[in-house]
Amino acid sequence: MTLDSLNMQSSEYDASGELSGSAGLMIPVRDKAHGEATLKRLRRFTIIYAILFVFGIVPALFGANAAVQALGMGLMWPGAGFLASGSFISILLTLVLFAAALIFWFGAGNIMAPILVWFGAAFLAAMTTGEYVASYALAVSVGTIVALVLYGVITSRSTQRQAITRAQSRNRMLVQVKERPINAQPADNVLQAELSEEQLAAARYVLDRALQPLDQFDGFDFIDQFQTASVRYQLNFASYGLSVYQSQYAPNFHGYLSLAQRNLIEKVQDKKIWSYWRWENLWGNLDPNPDPIPNDNIMYSGYLGLMIGLYQSASGDDQYDHPDAISLKWDDQRTFTYDYSSIESCVFRNFQKADLGLFPCEPNWIYSACNLFGALSLKVYDRLHDHNYYDQISDLFEKSIESDFTTLDGRIVAIRSSLTGFTIPSLTSTMADSESAVLAHPLLPDLAERTWHIMRSEFLDIDDDGYLKAELRGWDKIDVGNYKRSEIGVCMTTLGLAREMGDEKLAQASLKTLEDKYGKSIRDGVLRYESGSNNINIMIFLKSLLKKNWWREVILNGPPKEVFTGPLLHEVPYPDVLVARARSHGEDLDLVLYPGQSSGISNIKLARLKAGIEYQVKGSNEKKFTANSRGEAEISLHLEGRTPVMIEPLG
Repeated sequence: MTLDSLNMQSSEYDASGELSGSAGLMIPVRDKAHGEATLKRLRRFTIIYAILFVFGIVPALFGANAAVQALGMGLMWPGAGFLASGSFISILLTLVLFAAALIFWFGAGNIMAPILVWFGAAFLAAMTTGEYVASYALAVSVGTIVALVLYGVITSRSTQRQAITRAQSRNRMLVQVKERPINAQPADNVLQAELSEEQLAAARYVLDRALQPLDQFDGFDFIDQFQTASVRYQLNFASYGLSVYQSQYAPNFHGYLSLAQRNLIEKVQDKKIWSYWRWENLWGNLDPNPDPIPNDNIMYSGYLGLMIGLYQSASGDDQYDHPDAISLKWDDQRTFTYDYSSIESCVFRNFQKADLGLFPCEPNWIYSACNLFGALSLKVYDRLHDHNYYDQISDLFEKSIESDFTTLDGRIVAIRSSLTGFTIPSLTSTMADSESAVLAHPLLPDLAERTWHIMRSEFLDIDDDGYLKAELRGWDKIDVGNYKRSEIGVCMTTLGLAREMGDEKLAQASLKTLEDKYGKSIRDGVLRYESGSNNINIMIFLKSLLKKNWWREVILNGPPKEVFTGPLLHEVPYPDVLVARARSHGEDLDLVLYPGQSSGISNIKLARLKAGIEYQVKGSNEKKFTANSRGEAEISLHLEGRTPVMIEPLG
């Protein structure tokens, strides 16, 4: 099977007349296994290595002294120079160190580590070799490379043939998707949406952490600040979850819900959260500037921009538009100041200058999911500020996703080196695809839905006992929030994907698996999964809030205009009053409240009322009240269990 035959079959599909509503879901057919930008990097790496190989073999061919021959062979592959003296222990140690250096490069962007190990070993071999070179040294060093190249070519061709076969099979499956695309269907109705008691208990898990003093991080997992367990991600996803809560369930509640989001944005500005960039920028880009915003580092700038955007979209609070609203103090002499617009301007410029269409997280490593967060931040900013950043980068961004970050068989490539073009195949996994599909839904709906159908038909199912059954690989088996062995992350991402795509059966299977296998507990009104990291618990809360097309709706539209002019539940005590719904349809205020501790009387403060107008409270203890001259009022309500309350103007 060849790419041409797949192209021919795809063309037959396109002409079949059976593709109505599904043609955009088809896996794109490419003439090459990689996009042109990736091929450019692979060719460059090949040329550079070929030059090293030539420099490595020439000393032996021309009879140079033993030290120079050892140095040359050391350029062919890490530790090969020690073949000259026959020191196989040194070769083994070098390979172990080189593997560790590659992990360091991947984990923290330190491009210098593998270079130093490789070339350092070559020079050490030159200094320690004797007068003569072992007779087998050149043959082994060259033979190793020839064998690896042949193995790579054979494996690559076999892998490509298998990928084309899978793509062909998947396209046949996608042709059968006759329904109107999920993204073209209306989002589930939000007008009567309210949090359940369990969702409120999960919200308390997040709120407890967000509402503590700004300099406290109780309940957060401090493991490292370079990879997925970083505290910044715990703060990011807590903010996104609370923004979805506010946008879809309680847009007319500010109080502690808005305060919690502002606190999280403030905590991300704490030096201990972003100072990692000093080291990554230094050893990855050879740049001593510790400012985490202007260059690369989409995992800080893009994620922070989305925090601000989703908060502003849900609450209407534009305080981060003010100059110097974001302050990153490095020391007494240097403070880096930004506002929402300048952050998004930096994100835009990084996208604009990236010929791959996506830009790095750790120096020299590009993650597709991180770039989706950055692109989403531009999309939200454009909506809120009537701008066009995303439109300016969308053509290259979307083309790159389809060509350089999609495999031949239609999966989303999780990571790619911006230097070499290489990827790490094990990171393209069920968990990564599921997360990326949800993130992509507002921007690349066909890619999101294609990924959903592939996941649902091949990788995600429900077993006979009603539990989630998933095909796992690589990081699917690790809790990304603490690096412990666990499959809880797949349950979390599947929950979000199933909810966003409207598959409630799969969502319930994910919840059942989480409840029964990962230590669900509710203590003092707070829900958590004992087996999961803090980050996983936070993300489960976020995913549990979604319904069909809701993430797409939150990004593209946000709350309707009337919620920003209607009455506001301005302030309630936490955790005495829990807000399951707070929504205005223009002049009224529709609430569903729960007592957080025990039933009884609670005082609530209202704002954005019409000054001097009399209002009626329906539900709880019914009463009338009159708004003061500032359009505010404070009333008492009796809360017992689920307490619906409607506040309407009289007359």
